Amino acid sequence: MRTHVLLFAACLPLVACGAKTLDISVEQRGCEGLSEDQNQVPTLVHAKEGNNYVFYRDWVFVSSTAEFDPEFNQDRSDIEIREYWTDDTEGEGVDTCFRPTIVINDPEPGKFTLFWYLGDDTTPFDNMQIEVE
Repeated sequence: MRTHVLLFAACLPLVACGAKTLDISVEQRGCEGLSEDQNQVPTLVHAKEGNNYVFYRDWVFVSSTAEFDPEFNQDRSDIEIREYWTDDTEGEGVDTCFRPTIVINDPEPGKFTLFWYLGDDTTPFDNMQIEVE
């Protein structure tokens, strides 16, 4: 499993713009509960793990050699995730089910909206409004 920690300036409500940095981890988890007799539809999922907020797109089938390589953008309380995959092996892998995952580690209280895009799409795959207490 590949894990990165990315930092970027956050402008969450109730927090002075530019005064706070979000600690974001990127993970490439495998799918759970996969059954060949079911047609799984990709969905955006949110979960809270301790003080962390976890977002992942479930049921994503890509090459086993691909690596989740997202891009981030933030405009005040809007966080934009662009899901990209890199694979330098040119087809050596087999289709595998992954959960491309973003973890916002112990964020400050406030509200934000997370928009998840697939690559360069102009319409989000999905979005979620989150309130950190």
